Amino acid sequence: MQSPTLLQLAIATLLVPVGLAPGCGSGDSSVLVTLSSLPARAKLLSVGATLDGRPLTGTSTQALPLALPLDQNQLGITVPTAGHVALDLQALDSDQCLQGRASPELDVQKGLTSLDAALAAQSPRKCGSLAPCALGAACTPPSGATSSTIRSIWPISPTDIWAVGAAATILHYDGKSWTATPPASVPVSSTTQLNGVWASASNDVWAVGSAGKILHYDGTKWALSSSGATRDLQGVSGASGQSVWTVGLASSSTTPGEFWRWDGNTWTSITPVGNGSLYAVFALNPSFIIGAGGSNTSGLLWTYDGVGKFNDYSAYSIVEVYGLWAASPARIIAVGAVGEILRFDGTTWKLSSNNITSDLRGVTSDGTTTYIFGQSGFAVRSTDPTLTSLTNITNVPPSNLWSVQLASNGLSWFGGDNGYLGYLDSRP
Repeated sequence: MQSPTLLQLAIATLLVPVGLAPGCGSGDSSVLVTLSSLPARAKLLSVGATLDGRPLTGTSTQALPLALPLDQNQLGITVPTAGHVALDLQALDSDQCLQGRASPELDVQKGLTSLDAALAAQSPRKCGSLAPCALGAACTPPSGATSSTIRSIWPISPTDIWAVGAAATILHYDGKSWTATPPASVPVSSTTQLNGVWASASNDVWAVGSAGKILHYDGTKWALSSSGATRDLQGVSGASGQSVWTVGLASSSTTPGEFWRWDGNTWTSITPVGNGSLYAVFALNPSFIIGAGGSNTSGLLWTYDGVGKFNDYSAYSIVEVYGLWAASPARIIAVGAVGEILRFDGTTWKLSSNNITSDLRGVTSDGTTTYIFGQSGFAVRSTDPTLTSLTNITNVPPSNLWSVQLASNGLSWFGGDNGYLGYLDSRP
């Protein structure tokens, strides 16, 4: 039978998992902790401790948090002396969000002491400093960072998220709070509306907006990137830092919209198939780019292979398309005006049957649940593959919602009019 995982705690050192022993020094004391009520989704165990109110920390060949399950669900704690020990045991899921917690305490005497620790479930789960967000409800913490409309959001990681919008607004979230980029640091007029943001990394962030403006952030500062685009750019997406795409408005319903590619050095204009403005772009990979838009009388919908060939699917869309999401070339969702929801299976686009009349602006998915946001606070989720059965998301104000994007910790962030920023939990 294997020994329980042992963490040797010493003031100002790291926790070290080794084989269980009565103690590592003449003054050491050991505690055997048996865990129970571990949440089903728990994958990691974070261990914190104090001895007589002093933090205990460590050096180790095994990084914390510890992988679950532990052998026999037991944990050995060795402390350098007897005293009052307070443990903080946190069960985390694969996104390192809190699923359960226990805070047992005891007075340690020399020799092995046993302790049971039942973890109380955190439901809904808690991600970092954010308040828990219940399934089916939006969480709406006041950002205080801007009152301008938020048009687009892009999470690089749960602690590195960008949002852009009207009045040249650029916001950043660091895992704790949203902060606004000072106007003097944004190299465009305050009248510029930024409509799209995308990033390949913390030092490679792109934002696009009115009058063909393209901005790039290198991790230190924002700078203009010259392309030759003149009309309003509406969306930006990339497959890598050397494969970035942006789309925008057309000069009329009988001319093509803006479509540009960044290859790592320069922007190149590409004439897209069909006429009319382009509102959304999604780069699944360098050889599969989806574009969408339309005019008052028809929709635009196509894929591009990155080198010259378009597949035109515009006949399937009868109205403008505003939002795109894709998991693969055989799984694409497009949303648009007056409740249009289209699904692509690699061969055919199919229209989802619903009674929606709101314009739909943003769509994202975790592969199981799809989230769709739009005009006047419209917000729904669906686990139905046909996207016919939709469930309303509660606690959403009657604001026009323009963008929704899923972060890697299962939180979907969304933004709208009046500086509105909120999130919901895809995996409570």
